Amino acid sequence: MHISTIKFNFFSLPLMNGANFFLTIAISATILFSASCKKDKNDIGLNLVEDDQLNAAFTDSITLITRTIAYDSVKTSIPSSLICGNFTDSYFGSTTASFFTEVFPNVYNITFGTNPVIDSCVLSLVYKGFYGTPAPINFKVHQLTERIYKDTIYYSNQTKTFNSTPIADFTTEPNTEDSVNVGGTNRAPQLRLKITNTAFLSSLLNSANYTNQETFLTFMNGLYITANGTPLSSSRCAYYFNSSDAYTRLTLYYKNDENGTTQQSFVYNMGGNTARFNQFLHNYNAAPQITTQTAFDDTVSTQNFDFIYLQGLGGLKAKINMPNLKSYFANKNVFINKAELVIKADQSTINSFFSVPASIAVVGIDSEGVETIIPDQLLGSSYYGGQYDASKKQYVFNIARYIQQVLTGDITDRGLYIVPIGGAVFGNRVVLGGGSNPTALKMRLKITYTKI
Repeated sequence: MHISTIKFNFFSLPLMNGANFFLTIAISATILFSASCKKDKNDIGLNLVEDDQLNAAFTDSITLITRTIAYDSVKTSIPSSLICGNFTDSYFGSTTASFFTEVFPNVYNITFGTNPVIDSCVLSLVYKGFYGTPAPINFKVHQLTERIYKDTIYYSNQTKTFNSTPIADFTTEPNTEDSVNVGGTNRAPQLRLKITNTAFLSSLLNSANYTNQETFLTFMNGLYITANGTPLSSSRCAYYFNSSDAYTRLTLYYKNDENGTTQQSFVYNMGGNTARFNQFLHNYNAAPQITTQTAFDDTVSTQNFDFIYLQGLGGLKAKINMPNLKSYFANKNVFINKAELVIKADQSTINSFFSVPASIAVVGIDSEGVETIIPDQLLGSSYYGGQYDASKKQYVFNIARYIQQVLTGDITDRGLYIVPIGGAVFGNRVVLGGGSNPTALKMRLKITYTKI
């Protein structure tokens, strides 16, 4: 399954650094609509009538200054998808996704019988999707030398120490479509990495390591799974694994004297509330069009660019400043009936593997530079917008309430961020026309207003 086919709820996905403000939208919207019988100066544009009845005027002359900003990090604690892979995008440089996870035995106080002998040990990861171009890729599994904790918030730029010698080192071209035979039964498509480190395997049979959870954690802090390209690879992929599937796990296969030639198995779980987090590393050295923009101080608002870049997996967002918005409407009392922000995608950069985000968001910026909702988001996606229109190759937003409240002074205009929805979960990216683009790709703010 190509990752771009996965559908998700706009309001359920996080944006960055734990500031998951979308979780409040449903509650806030209920309060907003319950109070809708009482209009105020900020309700303009919610009940539109024909423009000629409003004696409306129109402008698309508001200057938009745009540039790309690199995320410092995004929150990736306890993700529903474990993400691992490595890919290179000619427009966005290279990305490596890895993850850290605890593993816990199914039961404690286990004995493996008399003279136990290991047949094999397999780390299985059930596929959930992928992003990029399938190609041979090298996976490595390392044993952590440092604990991770389920009640700790982790971010995409964090790491934990691990043993440099891998316990598994395997190159394969993952098959995300065909079922896998496990013990005579066909199971969901999954990556199966064989553990080969003999010292690690021998330690698994030591019953003293399984007395209780703390004893086990002293023996095994967890695993670090990462990926690298190979000489056989070109673009490659980031693979999404289902952390909640029962077959995303570590399984030990062994025999003992009691059971003769009958193979036994013992399972180590990875789902539920097991501590885990994803790590994303981006390298834009081969993408000077991005490094030029991200090198600017975020407080600088005078440098404008023809193109801006959005990228998931904690990659890139963009910023819009509107320096002449207030001056354009100076000495005018106006109702903002509609304010359409039209953002066009550069279709020459779109392909079937590196697909664009299904939705993006335009959000406000608070006094600390953190993303925050704008009032138009509370009215729902059918009003606010943000979905990708594949026929027109664009995203459209109605930000009339935001513009109105900037003009009335109820909102301090610190600019707007454009962010990929689900940027901590999906890798989708897009190149967008910026405020200085000389072609039809130029970003525009189309405002319909009435003088009062």
